[in-house]
Amino acid sequence: MNKIIIEHCIWEKMYQHVLSDNNEHFAFFLVNYYQNQNDITFLVKDVICIDDSELEPDGFGLILKLDGLLKVINRAKKENKGLIEIHSHPFSTTNVRFSRTDNDGFAEFVPYILDDLEGKPYAAMVLGQCSVDAICWQNKVGKTVDKIVIHGKNLRIIVPSSIKKTIQMDKKRYDRQILAFGVDAQKTLAGLDVGIIGLGGIGSEILQKLVYLGVRNLVLIDDDKISEDNLNRLIGAFASDLGQTKVTIATRHAKNICGEENVRIVPKEKDVLNGDVIKELAGIDFIFGCVDNDGARTLLNEIAKAFLIPYLDCAVGIILEEEKIVQIGGRAILVLPKKPCLQCLYEIDVDEATHFLQTEREQQFNEKQGYVSGINVPSPSVIHLNGIVANAGLMEFFSYVTGFRPANVYSIYDAQKQKLVVRDVHLDPKCFVCNWIEGNGDKADIINRFAKRTFDQKTGVGN
Repeated sequence: MNKIIIEHCIWEKMYQHVLSDNNEHFAFFLVNYYQNQNDITFLVKDVICIDDSELEPDGFGLILKLDGLLKVINRAKKENKGLIEIHSHPFSTTNVRFSRTDNDGFAEFVPYILDDLEGKPYAAMVLGQCSVDAICWQNKVGKTVDKIVIHGKNLRIIVPSSIKKTIQMDKKRYDRQILAFGVDAQKTLAGLDVGIIGLGGIGSEILQKLVYLGVRNLVLIDDDKISEDNLNRLIGAFASDLGQTKVTIATRHAKNICGEENVRIVPKEKDVLNGDVIKELAGIDFIFGCVDNDGARTLLNEIAKAFLIPYLDCAVGIILEEEKIVQIGGRAILVLPKKPCLQCLYEIDVDEATHFLQTEREQQFNEKQGYVSGINVPSPSVIHLNGIVANAGLMEFFSYVTGFRPANVYSIYDAQKQKLVVRDVHLDPKCFVCNWIEGNGDKADIINRFAKRTFDQKTGVGN
């Protein structure tokens, strides 16, 4: 799937320029990107609005003068960015399309720009009054852009005009939700690609409710199998499922809820610290982190920021002293572009993260030497606490995706006081992730930095 991800403020600046009146106008996005096989994700970093004085007539339309074009290209090269060209068809009031003149121009111009930008992918957009169309290139052959994702106070997804398929939605099934939140919100849910990492107590709760809400495209990630002590809280699992993978049972449960033909599931029975899993996550629209260690949280936090993907991290805790509960509750944190991340909020234990990001051999060595302790001790867990925290997180997901109210970044549940509160949060101006990772796509080098190496048991050689 090819897509363009952009922050609302940049989109609005571009939109107000190219559709400022009934004349044709031009702009360019400066972009980072992520390439996975034949798919491209463009991560917009800035916009260059082209002044009308830099345009000249060309047949039935306008083109950018050579000096203006070189100025744009040189800035992109200086900043090591790719480009998306944008122009308007201001009189298009239905489904806007690139004109024959546009397509003829691409045939001549695209090979030149791909070469000049040293192989970085290139894209073009055309805006009408109520629609957008887009195309992208990795080589001379153009490919459709499948969706444009805009992040702001809430999530907005634009499907380009040239995409023929429509989002399938069972209006009768979701009639009660549509009454409250509208058809557009239901279509957004149906069109999202959502990943759930960790399908234990909280993850299985979230999966079930996402499917009931109408999410139909899921990536499920967990390398664990069901044990007897999971059965007190694992939604959809039965005693007969012992030894089955959590992904298998979660897949079965989702299909039982909405019908096998109505849901698309990509199962990954692998550790999240796996290169293939990281590639899969980098291309989705929303991540739910339901993990039990800060190594996985560190990775998910950086994936979310590097690829501009909303990430909801859920966690619960029961703390005992002398066999008595002294703290019980949980929290849900929504990590968004230009908002605080888990590092900003001091939600990452560096020692714990370091341990879990090491290879199995390194972990065993550190545990044997006594460098770490208490890492793998089972924690108390109950289904009703998982349900409350999962539902609190899902409310923020639903708020952000549908826009019915502003989403809260940090929600805390205190079970002893039976209170759910929202914490005020702020970006840390020194945060490495927000300042140097956010929006950098492939440049963030996530796979090389995080994917665990495996070792030959006989030779000890990594691969």
